Amino acid sequence: MCNDFTTPGINKYSQKNTVVVPVVTEITDPTENQRKYLNRRAFAILWDRQSALRQQYKITFDYKPKTAKEALKRIQDGLFTIEGADKKDDVKFYYIEDAFTWRGPDDQPDRIGFDAANKKLLDEIKKITDAIEILDPKDALVLVQAFEAA
Repeated sequence: MCNDFTTPGINKYSQKNTVVVPVVTEITDPTENQRKYLNRRAFAILWDRQSALRQQYKITFDYKPKTAKEALKRIQDGLFTIEGADKKDDVKFYYIEDAFTWRGPDDQPDRIGFDAANKKLLDEIKKITDAIEILDPKDALVLVQAFEAA
């Protein structure tokens, strides 16, 4: 009788029964995670700075009257804005809430000032992200910390 274990040249584990399983191991640069961390941190700082600029230049305006009397007083004093009301041609809107804000004359957004200040921030963050990509992470960390402290 022929047995796979005893017959010469025949093996239960011969090539036709062999399964090859490729094993992929990723070799990562240890600085890769450091660079990702520095980028996340730099953009978190940028977001905080931009939020402060939105408040400073009145881009974000969250005021709402707390009572009906306060709302009526603001309306009587003209302390509100209807977007498009100053246009020559009539501006259509479907909901008054989309065009009406409680911004008074002193609460109007300064988009030009905001854009100029934001451009400086974006120029600065570009230099920092370039440094994060090119420099040693320890050197880039110094720039991120200086950006945060400024």
